[in-house]
Amino acid sequence: MRPFGPAPARFAGRAALREAAQLAPGAQRPGLADLLWLPLVGLLAALTLRGGAGWLGARAGMRLVRRRLTRDPLEASAAPRRP
Repeated sequence: MRPFGPAPARFAGRAALREAAQLAPGAQRPGLADLLWLPLVGLLAALTLRGGAGWLGARAGMRLVRRRLTRDPLEASAAPRRP
């Protein structure tokens, strides 16, 4: 006599749970593609946006530095005007 039920049902794991869970008529369980692709595409989109923002920020910073370095500090047009 086995105290915890028959061996195949006890060790079936997720497959037994999946078969035992009831679904409403017409309902479907999400497949592997549903569980994998949507988060993966979302992650790639977020990384693309963050990478693009960082690249544009670095580019703007380099442009500002280059603009400040090309000005001659002794040039009259670069000096601030006094009223």
